[in-house]
Amino acid sequence: MFNQKQSIMNTRLLVLALAIICAAAPFHAKSQSFIDALRYSTFEPVGTARALGVGGGMGALGADFSVASTNPAGLAWYRKGELTITPGFLHSSARSTLLSGSNNPEQRENKGNFHFGSFGLVTASDPKGPDWRSFNFAIGLNRLRNFNRSVNFQGDSQGSLIDRFLEIANSDAGPTDFEADLAIRAFAIYDLNQNGFYESDFELAPNVLVRRAQTINTTGGINELVFSFGANYKDVLMIGATLGIPFLRFTEEKSYDEADASQEVPFFDNLQYFESLSATGLGLNAKLGFIVRPNQMFRIGGAVHTPTRFRLSEDFYSELTYNYTESGIAQTGNARSPDGSFRYSLSTPWRFIGNVGVLVNKAGFLTLEAEYVSFDNAKLGFDGFPDDERIANQNISERLQPALNLRLGGEFVYEAFRFRAGVGMQQPGARAEEDPNFSFSAGVGVRGRSIFLDLGYRRTGFNEVYEPYLTSFAPQQIVDVRTGRDLAVLTLGFRF
Repeated sequence: MFNQKQSIMNTRLLVLALAIICAAAPFHAKSQSFIDALRYSTFEPVGTARALGVGGGMGALGADFSVASTNPAGLAWYRKGELTITPGFLHSSARSTLLSGSNNPEQRENKGNFHFGSFGLVTASDPKGPDWRSFNFAIGLNRLRNFNRSVNFQGDSQGSLIDRFLEIANSDAGPTDFEADLAIRAFAIYDLNQNGFYESDFELAPNVLVRRAQTINTTGGINELVFSFGANYKDVLMIGATLGIPFLRFTEEKSYDEADASQEVPFFDNLQYFESLSATGLGLNAKLGFIVRPNQMFRIGGAVHTPTRFRLSEDFYSELTYNYTESGIAQTGNARSPDGSFRYSLSTPWRFIGNVGVLVNKAGFLTLEAEYVSFDNAKLGFDGFPDDERIANQNISERLQPALNLRLGGEFVYEAFRFRAGVGMQQPGARAEEDPNFSFSAGVGVRGRSIFLDLGYRRTGFNEVYEPYLTSFAPQQIVDVRTGRDLAVLTLGFRF
């Protein structure tokens, strides 16, 4: 076995060495990157069923608990106290195709979960004095993000995950506990000449089509605890402020498989690589907003959100099983990484929001909201690792971009009933993705004197490019993922 491999590998040493030198950026297994910054900075507020039904743009109209996380000045419109409870159900579907190779089949996955979109309490009071009409306070929870999703792909293409392990092992940084060291201990890569330079079975058949598949399951979300205040000055100017404390939980499990279906790679049979990541975090931010009512019909507002300063904790491990046949005997190598943990900080981007609302007598309203988010200004902080921090933040500025999000919706009133519809556009925060994502909303409601019930629905679709692993000189694997998310929420509200 070793003589055959050595004769081939010696002819490739110079080419491989040059390729490794060209791969200037070091590999850091489980390192925090622009992907983490984008994931934890992208919000899809749920709020109440009323807000969801009109596309989420209630900022200028207010009198809805959801505005505590968008434009808190809208809380100033309340004339009575209110308690709302909003449970919801999210169904996520994913269609994935491995673009590397050809004629690979599309794979589909579905996942659903129940959650609370919001829970809020608003108290209304009449201040003493003729000019200030209300001082209102609110406390509760708003759902900002839902991570629940399942994705899988499979197909045949050139290249192998082992190529990545080789690059890491032969780089200046050397083997890492969570990737290359696993490959060494599982006999997936080996040092034939005992000179610190590693090889693999795939060097013997570099152009073979490898059958590969992966399943990715993610769970968790971001829920924001809000303490809000809104004040009404002469029914002309509304001001508001929110102290937000978001709680973050994210788990991800990846199960990746490769197999030599055509039995063309000497020795190699198949491999399984499993990765587990669990992240939790607590953040702090502030939101300031205003609304101006020039007349009974129009309302114009705006809000600014400070960066959320997250303190995050991650726990992770990985495991590799490598099956091969040597001298006609099936062999198995297995290695598990130590349990890893890392603590770091993340500052999400500033957010700037503009709102416009138009009341159509008592027949309903129209609303438009625009949000600007500079994702490329997010910042990661690694205590005691200044070089890694600099590289990560440089990648954020290079790989992410500013985004403009639009939300348009309206409500039609017929006696005690409400009929709603909305549309949203969200630009991607990653430079590699050009097409905007769209959402469509609808809702109905019924209003009584002291109780109301609303039902809201939102359909969101987006496309993304997924890379199961990264290499510098071997064939890169590209997966097209098309995700659809159907969210339904029900709000039960009480006025007092």
